[in-house]
Amino acid sequence: MLEHLGAVASECQRWGMPLLAMMYPQNVDESALVDAQAIAIRIAFECGADVVKIENTARLPGFEQLIKNAGVPVLVSGGPFHDGSDATSLLTHIELAINHGASGLSVGRHVFQRSNRIEVLQAFEGIVHRGMSAHEAASLFGSQ
Repeated sequence: MLEHLGAVASECQRWGMPLLAMMYPQNVDESALVDAQAIAIRIAFECGADVVKIENTARLPGFEQLIKNAGVPVLVSGGPFHDGSDATSLLTHIELAINHGASGLSVGRHVFQRSNRIEVLQAFEGIVHRGMSAHEAASLFGSQ
């Protein structure tokens, strides 16, 4: 897989196209997850990634240092989506990641699987770009 990442990175560089590497360490205990993510980010960086997407582990010790040492911008995922997912909990996790230095979000399901997509995006934008708290952003997000 890393060989493919390197090959894609070379092509992206040739075309002048930035590369987002999605790095999700597998079969790692939560206690070692941030360290595994640090290694994965470094590998992606060494392979030529311009931006790295990881699971949002901002709740875990060491996340802030992970971001500081990354060497590339780090985006966090929104995580799994379930019908009735708690919007406030999601926004709180996003706020924590941004406050700990994450560069932004790479979120799909939490936008596309909701009927209030515009409000969802406005809430995300409020946290990432306007410094809103999760509580403030939740007022834009609505009840879904």
